[in-house]
Amino acid sequence: MVLGVLFTTASCSGLRVVDELAPLLVENNIEVNGKATQSDDDFDIMRQRPNRGIGNVRLFLSMHQIGTSLGENVIGQWFKSIGEAPAVYDSIARINSAAQLGLHYFNLGFYKTEVTTYETVKRKKVIAHYGINTGPQYTINQYSLTSTSRFIDSALTFHTPSLTSGEGIVAENLENEQLSVLNFLKNNGYYQAKLGWIYFEVDTTRGPSTSQVVCIVDPYIYGGSIERKILS
Repeated sequence: MVLGVLFTTASCSGLRVVDELAPLLVENNIEVNGKATQSDDDFDIMRQRPNRGIGNVRLFLSMHQIGTSLGENVIGQWFKSIGEAPAVYDSIARINSAAQLGLHYFNLGFYKTEVTTYETVKRKKVIAHYGINTGPQYTINQYSLTSTSRFIDSALTFHTPSLTSGEGIVAENLENEQLSVLNFLKNNGYYQAKLGWIYFEVDTTRGPSTSQVVCIVDPYIYGGSIERKILS
């Protein structure tokens, strides 16, 4: 019965009980190369997200506002715990989100990504807009492994790379290859091998489709023993 009365007095849009002077973020609009993004990752990157709801109905926002109006009691705390605080628009969060989108696509191999962002405001409701122009994805044309140690260099000829020609230069894939090389070294007697020994040099001067990637193992970076050991 209490719930029925409370919801009857709440705003249908979920916005009426919010401070009228506070603009609310109601949508993140993301376009990639002129089309609406199909990637959930893009939305996960957002530093600020609108309150959940269906259409103009912000049910979780309404619950939080009802809890606030009820005060510091059990019922009020319960409403606030299942609701959402108002997504008061934050322009700094929008700018930071744009920067994170640029970094995200850079890590996917789109090294010339450009991100533009702006806001539109109507009746204290804000839509944050993001336009992403990725440019071409840089791909691996040639991949090789080498080491500053001639012994490790010789051993690396038996390593099976996880990177292949034609695939994008994706940061996550490089990290996986780095771990693969480290495990290979440890499995072949270089038990003191460190992840910091392994790094990549990427040459993109010849263009997006003719990039060269070199994995370098330099055990002399940290010093210490690089002797290959055999368990007895």
